Amino acid sequence: MSIFYTFSMLTNISNYLQNKFLARTRNKLMMNWSSESLMIQERRKREEIRISENRPHKVFYYHQVDDPYSILVLPILEKIKKSYRIDLECILVGNPPGKTIPEPTMFQIHCLNDVRNIAKWYGQERKISNYPSKTDIDSANKILSNCTQANFIQLASDIMECLWFEDGKNINDVTIEPSQLNKETNLVIEKGNKFRKENGYYSSSSFYYEGESYWGLDRLNHLEDRLIDLGLKSLDTYGYLADRKSNIQNYSTKDNRLNLTIYPSLNSPYTYICFPRIRHIIDKYQINVITKPVLPMLMRGMHIPRYKGKYILGDAAREGRINDIYFDKIYSPLGKPAELAYSLFPIINEYNKGFAYIEKLTIASFHDGINIGNTTFLKNLVNDLNLSWDEIKKDLGKKEWKKILDENLKEMYDGNCWGVPSFKVTDENDENPFYQWGQDRIWLIEEEIIKRLN
Repeated sequence: MSIFYTFSMLTNISNYLQNKFLARTRNKLMMNWSSESLMIQERRKREEIRISENRPHKVFYYHQVDDPYSILVLPILEKIKKSYRIDLECILVGNPPGKTIPEPTMFQIHCLNDVRNIAKWYGQERKISNYPSKTDIDSANKILSNCTQANFIQLASDIMECLWFEDGKNINDVTIEPSQLNKETNLVIEKGNKFRKENGYYSSSSFYYEGESYWGLDRLNHLEDRLIDLGLKSLDTYGYLADRKSNIQNYSTKDNRLNLTIYPSLNSPYTYICFPRIRHIIDKYQINVITKPVLPMLMRGMHIPRYKGKYILGDAAREGRINDIYFDKIYSPLGKPAELAYSLFPIINEYNKGFAYIEKLTIASFHDGINIGNTTFLKNLVNDLNLSWDEIKKDLGKKEWKKILDENLKEMYDGNCWGVPSFKVTDENDENPFYQWGQDRIWLIEEEIIKRLN
C-alpha cells in the first residue's frame, strides 16, 4: 500500500468522522433550541434571577424609524402598558445586521408590500407611502435619540405619521426643546444595536422580555401568553391585543379550482410546521396544490448567523405548538441526505404525491430524527405512498432534480420571495399570481382564496 494511498484514506476517514461529529453537534443544538422543556426551564431561571436582583417586569421594544412594520406596532404600545403590569422601555435601533438579511433589496420590497397587504386587516386603512428619505430618517433618529422614555411613544407615533402616510404632516413639525438635542444619534443607535445583539436578536418593531424576542404583531400573542402566565394582566379582557379582522367564515365554493403553489425546502423548520395548515386549506376549499421545492438557503451558499438560527428554531417551535405541531428528535438533512431525497421528487411528483412526499420528509427530519438520505427509509416512505420502489428507485442519486429546483427557485424569486415556505395563489388558468412569503401569512393566503371563490 503506497504512502499516498494510506494518507488519502486516513484523510477521508478523518473528514468523515469530523463531518459526522459536526452533524451530531448541529442536530443536538437544533433540538435544544426547539425544546419546550428547556424553554420553560430558562424562563423559570430568568424569573428567579430577576426577583433576586429586585428588578421590575420590564419589556423592551426595538424601534427603527424606517421599518414599515412600526406602522402597525406603534399604535398598540399604549394598550400593552395599560393591559399589563409591566415597565415598557423603547430602544432606538438601526438596520438589522447585514449578515442576517440574505437578500436585502428583496427584503426591503417585501416588508413594505407585506405591511400594505395586512394593514387593513388590523384596521389601518390609510394609504402608506414609500420608504422615507435619508434626510427624514436622520431627522427622526435625532429627535428620538434625544427624547425621554416618557415621550418616546408619542413622538415616535407623530414621526410615523409624517414618514409613512401620504396625508401625513411634515417631519419638521415634530420638535423637542433645542436644549435636549445634545446626544450623539449614532452612539444611541449603536448602543441599541449592541443591546439587541447581546440578547440574541436582530430585527425591529419587536419586543424582548427576559431571554426571548417577539417579532411585531405576529408574535405579540406569545409575549402576552407569557405575561398572563406570570399573572401580570391588569385588565379583565378577552383575546389578544392585536385584533385582526377575518372573512374566513364567509365563503362559498364554486366549480372553478384555484391553484395553490407551495415552495418548501427540506431544512426549514417553518416549512415543517406549515404542512398541516396548508393541507387543511386544500381540503377545505378543494383547490389544486402544486409543490415546487427549492434548495435550503444553506445549500444555496447563504450564511445564517448562529444566533439567528437559534431564534428561528425557538420561534418555529413556539408557532408549531400553538397549532399542535411539535418538534422532537431532529436530524438535519443538509447535504447528501437532502440531495438523495430531492432526487426522487420529480418521479414521485409525476404520480401527484409530491406534496405528501415533502411533508413526510420534514416530519422525519424535525420530529422523528431520521436521516432522510437512508435508502431503507426512502424505500419505506415510497411504499407508504403506495408507489412502487422498484420503479421509483431508478432515479435515486440522479441529477435531473437540480434543474427542476433551480427553475422553482427562479419562479419563487420572480414573486419577490427568497425564503421558505413561500406560496402563490393563481386562478385556474394559472394567471393573476398572489405571492406570499412565510408561514406567518397562511391566513392571508386563505383570505385571498376566499376572495376569489366569492
